Amino acid sequence: MASSITSADLKVRIIESVKLNGKDRGSDNTLTISSINEVDNRIVTIASGSETTLFNLSANSTAGTFATGSLKYARITNKDDTNEIRLRVSASAESTDFRIDAGNSFLLSNSKMSGSSVGSRNILSYEDITGIFAEPSGSNVDVEVFIAST
Repeated sequence: MASSITSADLKVRIIESVKLNGKDRGSDNTLTISSINEVDNRIVTIASGSETTLFNLSANSTAGTFATGSLKYARITNKDDTNEIRLRVSASAESTDFRIDAGNSFLLSNSKMSGSSVGSRNILSYEDITGIFAEPSGSNVDVEVFIAST
């Protein structure tokens, strides 16, 4: 079966607007990502006291799992107005947690991550992300997930 989907460009625009001492100190940046043919956008309620899988990455895409090499952009936004979430980014050998405050977003532009141990200066050895998980700090929290891939 031939697909009737035509790939398109994704435009990501980040605008910071701030005026200090009468001078505009903001910024406006636009990134265009070509050949996007798959998009997933949803809002998930994360239950208090539980870690929830937002999405997985693997060699092959299946329900809730996206192909590692095809991920071009992902945004996770904490839609709550009060509570933060703990966002866990996991790979086979490591994981890293980020605190995402109410109303804030976390962006990915590819499927690679790296970490280093204390005192180590040999940093840049990347491995594929395998999963993204979220856990609220207090009550239930709504999280928006937007993923674009080729």
